[in-house]
Amino acid sequence: MMRKIYNVETGETTIDESYVFVPDPAPSIETLRSKAVLSRSQFIQAVSAAAILTKALAIDAAAGGIPTFFIAALDGLVAAQAMTQAEADQAEILWAGLTQVERNHPLIPIAQGALGLSDAQVDALFGIA
Repeated sequence: MMRKIYNVETGETTIDESYVFVPDPAPSIETLRSKAVLSRSQFIQAVSAAAILTKALAIDAAAGGIPTFFIAALDGLVAAQAMTQAEADQAEILWAGLTQVERNHPLIPIAQGALGLSDAQVDALFGIA
């Protein structure tokens, strides 16, 4: 590949035949995940479209309701002593007030584990393919 080089001082144009174009590398999956953010509504629509939540549960979740699978997951974490009851309560309150859902949000792995979703399935919800 070659490129033309224009010298603004002299007005001369030269040809560089040794030029090699190196495209920017694709962003890593970690970078894509760190930048993936959906509004609460977009997230619930994606979860509903993927048939993870029923229409009724999706409507309830959109209004701030906490899906039963999520409560069960939090209860399981408390029972396994992986989280305190106070932390579980805070997670429920946090969900109820979310306006945006980040792919790397700490609540995502809890829901992911409760639903048995793979990383690829969760990535797809956020438009990461």
